[in-house]
Amino acid sequence: MSETSPSSSSEGSDATLVNQTEFDVYLQAVFGYLDPQHYDIVSSNLRVIKYSEDSPDFWSCLGHFIRFASKYQLLLNEDLVLVIQDGANICDEIVSYLQKSRVKYKYLVGLANCFIISMLSKPHEAASNKAGKRFLDESGFGSRVDAAGSYEIFLRLHSMHDICSTVFINLHTVEKAQKVVANKKRDGLGTKLPDYTAYPTYLPLIRFIQGAPTIPTFMIETGMSDQTVKVEVDCISIILGVGFNVEAVLGIHLKVNQASQELGSMGLIVFDVSVGAMFDLFNSLVDSYEKALVSMVLKRKAQFKKDEVEAICQLKECIDGDGDYDSLCNNIAKQYRRRMKHDRMRHLNAPEIPDKELTRIVLNDFGFKTAELIAEGNYYQDLINRCNEALGYFGVQELLDPDTIRKAEAFMIQQLYRRRKVQTVTAEVQQDLILPTTALSSTHWRKQKKIVLTPAILKRCFGEISLHCTKNRVE
Repeated sequence: MSETSPSSSSEGSDATLVNQTEFDVYLQAVFGYLDPQHYDIVSSNLRVIKYSEDSPDFWSCLGHFIRFASKYQLLLNEDLVLVIQDGANICDEIVSYLQKSRVKYKYLVGLANCFIISMLSKPHEAASNKAGKRFLDESGFGSRVDAAGSYEIFLRLHSMHDICSTVFINLHTVEKAQKVVANKKRDGLGTKLPDYTAYPTYLPLIRFIQGAPTIPTFMIETGMSDQTVKVEVDCISIILGVGFNVEAVLGIHLKVNQASQELGSMGLIVFDVSVGAMFDLFNSLVDSYEKALVSMVLKRKAQFKKDEVEAICQLKECIDGDGDYDSLCNNIAKQYRRRMKHDRMRHLNAPEIPDKELTRIVLNDFGFKTAELIAEGNYYQDLINRCNEALGYFGVQELLDPDTIRKAEAFMIQQLYRRRKVQTVTAEVQQDLILPTTALSSTHWRKQKKIVLTPAILKRCFGEISLHCTKNRVE
């Protein structure tokens, strides 16, 4: 057998890693432990290649992968995943290349400077679309929530190597991680094409006025393989990458019975990123340093929410009282920019003034009450005050220090990961799936505290997804 064979065991090479679990292999591919010169195929559904300016065969390798996916995508009950190490360096070129193909795909860019492509299986696509639509239909929100489908979300990633080494505890991976110093700091600006997104219909209007990106309040990430690690890494990347400005992320992990080629189980992983969940975490901590770290993230989110409800309240009062609408919109935009002066969010759009009648119609559809909006704003202010007390642990300069902010965000995502809710749905076993109401409402105009999807709804979703599993086998 040649020296480049995956079963090679020469000392000092990464060949032995191939015999580790797929759990290991995905993280090793992303963080550069696997050398693409030795591994064209590192597992049944995962490939890894590396981009460099002096790599003449890069585009031919990418083309080969896409042609294979195009031929077999509809015949597989698993996703085909390609990790392009250093692919983030040519993100636009790869996206353009993909858009010319006929394959169905999603991607994550920026994690360890990789461009990670998932070629979607039919069950994956069905789970994202049908489950998302079913959840929205059964939520009771009706036309006040937009199913935004899948569109590119901009991310700012950092510390992902340390985060993954902490939350995905595996001694082999952690041991190898210590030897890959060069790859530890390779996170940065990136993008994600989620599987499914949704938000209340008023949200784009407020963001339009603020000149802020419309980050969906609810996102779904789906994966289909033997392991959940990729789905969870995608969820973590979204939450951290958007600066925690999402309310909930639902990971869906599909697993097929290899003997029958039928859907065996559907894992549901709920990441609650709401202000309420963060405040529960804050209250559970005793250590002053940890409380201060959580406060840095919680305060920013509470302030962001306070600005949102105040903007709604001001717009409502202005329109009802025939005030100076254009001047108010300009003031809302200025307030947002003052607030974001020291924030790490990158994508600020030019603020705009939407049609006044459109604003009136949209806000009236929600039946916002001034007293309730003021009360919600006061709730966020109380949280901000609590956070300010805890932040006394740090000095003024520490609060603005990028390293301290990164530590706070990394600590928060690790805690949210540990508090995630995981359940398994099968044809015989289901239980209530609970999401925070703000996943679809953003603010508290909806009185209920949680969205409950019953076992009957989940069983129906499971049945609908199972119809898309193929009985074909590809050797």
